[in-house]
Amino acid sequence: MTDPKIRKKIANLVEVLDDEMPSEEDGREAVARLGLDTKAWAAEIRSKIVERGPAGRSAKAVALPLGTPLGDLRLAEVLDASEEPRLIIARSRSGAAYLALRADVLGSSKDEETWRYVMLSETRLEDLRNGSVSVRSAFLEAEDRIVARVGVPSDGTTAVCTWEVASEVDQDVLPPEEALVATAHEFTPLPPHAGSGGKSAVRKAVERIYVDRTTRGQVLGQDKVAAMWTAWFECRAESLRGNGFRASNNAPEVSGAAVGSFSIDLPVPSSEVYARCIAGWQTYVGGAGSSDARARLVAAGIDSSSCELLLQQIVSFDLRFGVTLLSPSNSPIDFEIDATLARRLLSELESTVPVLGTEKIPQADDLNRLIALVREIDRTGDVTPEALSVTKRQVDYYKHAARVLGLLSPGDVLSRPGKSLVAASTRAFADEILRVQFETSECGLAWCRWAGVKSLADVKPGTAARFLVDVVPSLAGSTSGRRRTTLENWRRTLFGDSE
Repeated sequence: MTDPKIRKKIANLVEVLDDEMPSEEDGREAVARLGLDTKAWAAEIRSKIVERGPAGRSAKAVALPLGTPLGDLRLAEVLDASEEPRLIIARSRSGAAYLALRADVLGSSKDEETWRYVMLSETRLEDLRNGSVSVRSAFLEAEDRIVARVGVPSDGTTAVCTWEVASEVDQDVLPPEEALVATAHEFTPLPPHAGSGGKSAVRKAVERIYVDRTTRGQVLGQDKVAAMWTAWFECRAESLRGNGFRASNNAPEVSGAAVGSFSIDLPVPSSEVYARCIAGWQTYVGGAGSSDARARLVAAGIDSSSCELLLQQIVSFDLRFGVTLLSPSNSPIDFEIDATLARRLLSELESTVPVLGTEKIPQADDLNRLIALVREIDRTGDVTPEALSVTKRQVDYYKHAARVLGLLSPGDVLSRPGKSLVAASTRAFADEILRVQFETSECGLAWCRWAGVKSLADVKPGTAARFLVDVVPSLAGSTSGRRRTTLENWRRTLFGDSE
């Protein structure tokens, strides 16, 4: 504010009000004497609030670029924000619309925000709003074929603007093709930690998963989000199975997304079972340090090895991870884990007897057939019951055993150890590969840890039954015998017959 007349008025006002609380009458007299038009002042403030709009009022201020060819921009709308706006519509003085995406990458300076700006016609903007055009396509298929890369300094100095060919924009900084503005509006994002007050404003039950930064300037790369996503879905599948629900480790179809952020909604096929699953995690996480960790794991149906991987990812990436179950008829159920809490939970797990889900335990005792299955898949891409002289159900058991040993991926594609097994020139070499894979499998590691030894060679085969009772509480009695026989046979064949 450089007008000397205004400065003088403010100085006079401060002098009048200094060191004492004026009465209402004193205030009116001071305003009249100083010639302040309070009604016009109030009207101006109200107009600025209206111009800013609800989206802008609810989000932190956006650092719009200064001194660039884009012109004098103002914030028109916030399309997506987590802790701060990440996807916005900005307009120039002439009314031109720009879609802007916060696009920081690994190695970005903490003193500067990086944005991508693309100009939109009003038709294109409407297509973006109704979901006909994805956010990704709006940049890669820009109408003018150019995109502005803008570095906005945090100290408010002049921004740096460079131009990119639209088709050559770094695709890693863009949201996936399925991220639509229309989809994001279908499920209005709640604050990450929803709490338990009131019912959820959703039309059907959804599971909301989010990954968030813990510090300003931290970058969430696709590698980190993918690792968290994979770790949670393994945990989730085991927990659902532990609660009596047949679940696959494959990620379900996405029903909604918050564009430009890592918050996503997934449809829930059985809200009652999912409620037990998420409530179990809520109890497990909330009881850190105050109750028996193993009892909490068993009660929630949580697989400790999958849980440990999830916690390690949170610590390694220094992220905040959370899940909220939203239902039209019930209050939200949620939990949240940051790096500090993850370390406490990991510390508990170090001194806790493992708890495994049934998917980690094989039930295919003939290693000759297992080797034959892997070689047949390498030769033909699949395996028939006739090739192994077994039933169709037993083929499934042997495929599962190969996955337990890391010989097959979840899609039944040979892994590197699987290919090494196929290439083994002697049975002794094949057995050595199987020994390594069994000992480093989650089942093998848990058996050693339960027995208090470092190698399966030191585990007694006859302890398999007690190991399964202690470590796999969800195991049905009808299958426990086959799994016990499998573990005993594998142990004796690969490590010798000593008791």
